Amino acid sequence: MRRSRHRAFTLTELLVIMGIIGVLVSILMPAISKARDQSVSTKCLSNVRQIASGLNVYANRHRGQYPPALYLGADPTQPFYNYVGLLVEFDCGSAPAQPDATSAFSAGESVFRCPAGEDAAGSHGNPTDAGPAGFWRVTSPKGNTYDTWYGVNASGSDNNGPFPMKRIPVPSTGRKLTSIDQIKSAADTVLVYDGYEIHDGRINLSARHAGQTAINIGFVDGHGEKFEITSWPTSYSSLMAMRYPKWHIKD
Repeated sequence: MRRSRHRAFTLTELLVIMGIIGVLVSILMPAISKARDQSVSTKCLSNVRQIASGLNVYANRHRGQYPPALYLGADPTQPFYNYVGLLVEFDCGSAPAQPDATSAFSAGESVFRCPAGEDAAGSHGNPTDAGPAGFWRVTSPKGNTYDTWYGVNASGSDNNGPFPMKRIPVPSTGRKLTSIDQIKSAADTVLVYDGYEIHDGRINLSARHAGQTAINIGFVDGHGEKFEITSWPTSYSSLMAMRYPKWHIKD
Protein backbone atom coordinates (compact mmCIF):
# COMPACT_ATOMS: atom_id res chain seq x y z
CA MET A 1 0.00 0.00 0.00
CA ARG A 2 1.35 3.41 -0.93
CA ARG A 3 1.51 5.90 1.91
CA SER A 4 0.12 9.34 0.99
CA ARG A 5 2.44 12.25 1.42
CA HIS A 6 1.21 15.69 2.51
CA ARG A 7 2.95 18.72 1.08
CA ALA A 8 3.77 21.35 3.72
CA PHE A 9 3.25 25.08 3.15
CA THR A 10 6.34 27.01 2.25
CA LEU A 11 7.34 30.11 4.20
CA THR A 12 6.36 32.29 1.26
CA GLU A 13 2.88 30.75 1.12
CA LEU A 14 2.39 31.23 4.87
CA LEU A 15 3.39 34.88 4.59
CA VAL A 16 0.92 35.39 1.72
CA ILE A 17 -1.90 33.79 3.78
CA MET A 18 -1.03 35.94 6.80
CA GLY A 19 -1.05 39.02 4.59
CA ILE A 20 -4.50 38.15 3.21
CA ILE A 21 -5.82 37.63 6.76
CA GLY A 22 -4.37 40.99 7.81
CA VAL A 23 -6.08 42.76 4.92
CA LEU A 24 -9.41 41.11 5.74
CA VAL A 25 -9.10 42.12 9.40
CA SER A 26 -8.29 45.73 8.45
CA ILE A 27 -11.39 45.79 6.23
CA LEU A 28 -13.70 44.21 8.80
CA MET A 29 -12.60 46.01 11.98
CA PRO A 30 -14.03 49.47 11.06
CA ALA A 31 -17.32 47.84 10.11
CA ILE A 32 -17.43 45.90 13.39
CA SER A 33 -16.53 49.03 15.36
CA LYS A 34 -19.21 51.05 13.56
CA ALA A 35 -21.82 48.35 14.20
CA ARG A 36 -20.91 48.27 17.89
CA ASP A 37 -21.11 52.06 18.16
CA GLN A 38 -24.50 52.02 16.42
CA SER A 39 -25.78 49.41 18.86
CA VAL A 40 -24.59 51.45 21.85
CA SER A 41 -26.08 54.64 20.42
CA THR A 42 -29.42 52.91 19.80
CA LYS A 43 -29.53 51.71 23.43
CA CYS A 44 -28.72 55.25 24.63
CA LEU A 45 -31.41 56.72 22.37
CA SER A 46 -33.92 54.33 23.93
CA ASN A 47 -32.79 55.55 27.36
CA VAL A 48 -33.41 59.23 26.62
CA ARG A 49 -36.85 58.41 25.22
CA GLN A 50 -37.75 56.48 28.36
CA ILE A 51 -36.47 59.24 30.64
CA ALA A 52 -38.46 61.85 28.69
CA SER A 53 -41.53 59.62 29.01
CA GLY A 54 -40.95 59.25 32.76
CA LEU A 55 -40.65 63.02 33.19
CA ASN A 56 -43.95 63.47 31.37
CA VAL A 57 -45.64 60.82 33.52
CA TYR A 58 -44.40 62.65 36.62
CA ALA A 59 -45.71 65.97 35.27
CA ASN A 60 -49.12 64.48 34.48
CA ARG A 61 -49.36 63.30 38.09
CA HIS A 62 -48.20 66.62 39.53
CA ARG A 63 -50.45 69.34 38.10
CA GLY A 64 -48.60 69.40 34.80
CA GLN A 65 -45.26 70.36 36.36
CA TYR A 66 -41.93 68.63 35.77
CA PRO A 67 -39.88 67.70 38.84
CA PRO A 68 -37.06 69.97 39.95
CA ALA A 69 -33.95 69.20 37.93
CA LEU A 70 -31.94 69.86 41.05
CA TYR A 71 -33.03 70.88 44.55
CA LEU A 72 -30.66 72.86 46.73
CA GLY A 73 -31.75 73.07 50.34
CA ALA A 74 -31.38 76.10 52.58
CA ASP A 75 -28.46 74.43 54.36
CA PRO A 76 -25.62 73.94 51.83
CA THR A 77 -24.06 71.26 54.04
CA GLN A 78 -27.11 69.01 53.67
CA PRO A 79 -27.57 66.56 50.76
CA PHE A 80 -29.47 67.89 47.77
CA TYR A 81 -31.42 65.79 45.31
CA ASN A 82 -32.17 65.71 41.60
CA TYR A 83 -34.79 64.52 39.14
CA VAL A 84 -33.66 60.86 39.16
CA GLY A 85 -34.56 60.19 42.77
CA LEU A 86 -37.96 61.81 42.27
CA LEU A 87 -38.72 59.73 39.17
CA VAL A 88 -37.67 56.49 40.84
CA GLU A 89 -39.40 57.09 44.15
CA PHE A 90 -42.64 58.29 42.53
CA ASP A 91 -42.72 55.18 40.28
CA CYS A 92 -41.96 57.09 37.08
CA GLY A 93 -38.66 55.33 36.42
CA SER A 94 -36.43 52.56 37.72
CA ALA A 95 -32.82 52.56 38.87
CA PRO A 96 -30.80 50.70 41.53
CA ALA A 97 -29.82 52.65 44.63
CA GLN A 98 -26.05 52.67 44.98
CA PRO A 99 -24.89 50.33 47.76
CA ASP A 100 -21.93 52.58 48.54
CA ALA A 101 -22.39 56.31 47.97
CA THR A 102 -18.64 56.87 48.36
CA SER A 103 -17.63 54.37 45.67
CA ALA A 104 -15.71 55.69 42.67
CA PHE A 105 -17.78 53.38 40.44
CA SER A 106 -21.48 52.86 39.72
CA ALA A 107 -23.31 49.60 40.37
CA GLY A 108 -26.16 48.16 38.31
CA GLU A 109 -27.90 48.94 35.03
CA SER A 110 -30.80 51.29 34.34
CA VAL A 111 -32.19 53.70 31.74
CA PHE A 112 -30.15 56.42 33.47
CA ARG A 113 -26.88 54.70 32.52
CA CYS A 114 -25.51 55.52 29.08
CA PRO A 115 -23.72 52.45 27.69
CA ALA A 116 -21.06 54.76 26.23
CA GLY A 117 -20.59 56.72 29.46
CA GLU A 118 -17.51 56.55 31.63
CA ASP A 119 -17.82 54.60 34.88
CA ALA A 120 -16.52 57.46 36.99
CA ALA A 121 -17.86 60.64 38.57
CA GLY A 122 -18.47 63.39 36.03
CA SER A 123 -17.80 67.10 36.21
CA HIS A 124 -18.81 70.36 34.54
CA GLY A 125 -17.42 70.92 31.06
CA ASN A 126 -17.47 73.25 28.11
CA PRO A 127 -20.62 73.71 25.97
CA THR A 128 -19.89 70.87 23.55
CA ASP A 129 -17.30 68.61 25.13
CA ALA A 130 -16.18 65.48 23.32
CA GLY A 131 -15.69 62.38 25.41
CA PRO A 132 -17.76 59.89 27.35
CA ALA A 133 -18.12 61.88 30.59
CA GLY A 134 -19.06 60.25 33.84
CA PHE A 135 -22.11 60.05 36.07
CA TRP A 136 -23.90 62.60 38.24
CA ARG A 137 -24.48 61.15 41.72
CA VAL A 138 -27.08 62.66 44.05
CA THR A 139 -29.00 61.48 47.12
CA SER A 140 -32.81 61.25 46.91
CA PRO A 141 -35.37 62.69 49.37
CA LYS A 142 -35.55 59.24 50.99
CA GLY A 143 -31.80 59.04 51.46
CA ASN A 144 -31.07 56.69 48.54
CA THR A 145 -28.21 57.48 46.16
CA TYR A 146 -28.67 57.28 42.39
CA ASP A 147 -26.38 57.84 39.41
CA THR A 148 -27.29 59.27 36.01
CA TRP A 149 -25.35 59.92 32.81
CA TYR A 150 -28.02 62.28 31.45
CA GLY A 151 -28.44 65.99 31.95
CA VAL A 152 -31.77 67.81 31.77
CA ASN A 153 -32.74 71.07 30.11
CA ALA A 154 -32.64 73.34 33.13
CA SER A 155 -30.66 76.22 34.54
CA GLY A 156 -29.97 77.91 37.83
CA SER A 157 -31.63 81.04 36.48
CA ASP A 158 -33.92 82.09 33.63
CA ASN A 159 -31.11 83.78 31.70
CA ASN A 160 -31.44 82.77 28.03
CA GLY A 161 -34.60 80.90 29.04
CA PRO A 162 -37.02 79.99 30.51
CA PHE A 163 -36.43 76.24 30.21
CA PRO A 164 -38.63 73.13 30.66
CA MET A 165 -37.07 72.31 34.05
CA LYS A 166 -35.53 74.35 36.85
CA ARG A 167 -33.10 74.22 39.69
CA ILE A 168 -35.01 74.90 42.89
CA PRO A 169 -34.96 77.40 44.43
CA VAL A 170 -34.28 79.77 41.54
CA PRO A 171 -32.98 83.07 42.96
CA SER A 172 -35.33 85.25 40.90
CA THR A 173 -38.49 83.11 40.94
CA GLY A 174 -38.31 81.13 44.17
CA ARG A 175 -39.75 77.61 43.84
CA LYS A 176 -41.99 78.10 40.81
CA LEU A 177 -41.75 75.14 38.40
CA THR A 178 -42.43 75.04 34.68
CA SER A 179 -45.80 73.70 33.51
CA ILE A 180 -46.13 71.59 30.37
CA ASP A 181 -48.69 74.01 28.93
CA GLN A 182 -46.01 76.73 28.92
CA ILE A 183 -44.06 74.76 26.31
CA LYS A 184 -45.39 75.65 22.86
CA SER A 185 -43.08 73.51 20.69
CA ALA A 186 -42.91 70.13 22.43
CA ALA A 187 -41.47 68.35 19.37
CA ASP A 188 -38.64 70.89 19.06
CA THR A 189 -37.73 71.45 22.72
CA VAL A 190 -34.94 69.53 24.48
CA LEU A 191 -35.82 67.75 27.73
CA VAL A 192 -32.96 65.30 28.43
CA TYR A 193 -29.58 64.75 26.78
CA ASP A 194 -26.22 62.99 26.90
CA GLY A 195 -24.45 65.10 29.47
CA TYR A 196 -23.88 66.18 33.03
CA GLU A 197 -26.29 67.79 35.48
CA ILE A 198 -27.94 71.02 34.22
CA HIS A 199 -26.69 73.88 32.08
CA ASP A 200 -25.95 77.09 33.93
CA GLY A 201 -23.73 79.19 31.73
CA ARG A 202 -22.30 75.91 30.40
CA ILE A 203 -24.41 73.20 28.84
CA ASN A 204 -22.29 70.18 29.72
CA LEU A 205 -23.03 68.09 26.63
CA SER A 206 -21.10 64.82 26.32
CA ALA A 207 -20.38 63.68 22.76
CA ARG A 208 -20.27 59.94 23.39
CA HIS A 209 -21.30 58.57 20.00
CA ALA A 210 -20.07 58.39 16.38
CA GLY A 211 -16.45 58.69 17.36
CA GLN A 212 -17.22 61.26 20.07
CA THR A 213 -18.93 63.64 17.65
CA ALA A 214 -22.62 63.05 18.45
CA ILE A 215 -25.11 63.19 21.31
CA ASN A 216 -28.59 61.78 21.86
CA ILE A 217 -31.43 64.07 22.88
CA GLY A 218 -34.90 63.30 24.23
CA PHE A 219 -37.58 65.90 23.51
CA VAL A 220 -40.60 67.14 25.45
CA ASP A 221 -42.98 65.19 23.19
CA GLY A 222 -41.10 61.95 24.01
CA HIS A 223 -39.21 61.32 20.77
CA GLY A 224 -35.42 61.07 20.56
CA GLU A 225 -32.79 62.01 17.99
CA LYS A 226 -29.03 61.79 17.51
CA PHE A 227 -27.22 65.01 16.58
CA GLU A 228 -23.74 65.61 15.21
CA ILE A 229 -22.49 68.54 17.26
CA THR A 230 -19.19 69.31 15.56
CA SER A 231 -20.78 72.28 13.77
CA TRP A 232 -22.81 73.54 16.73
CA PRO A 233 -22.05 76.94 18.30
CA THR A 234 -19.32 76.89 20.94
CA SER A 235 -20.64 79.73 23.07
CA TYR A 236 -23.39 79.11 25.61
CA SER A 237 -25.59 82.03 24.53
CA SER A 238 -25.40 81.03 20.84
CA LEU A 239 -26.22 77.44 21.69
CA MET A 240 -29.24 78.55 23.69
CA ALA A 241 -30.42 80.62 20.69
CA MET A 242 -30.61 77.60 18.35
CA ARG A 243 -33.98 77.12 16.65
CA TYR A 244 -33.62 73.34 16.45
CA PRO A 245 -33.17 71.70 18.74
CA LYS A 246 -34.63 74.40 20.98
CA TRP A 247 -33.46 74.84 24.55
CA HIS A 248 -35.65 77.69 25.81
CA ILE A 249 -39.44 77.43 25.77
CA LYS A 250 -40.13 80.83 24.27
CA ASP A 251 -41.72 80.94 20.80
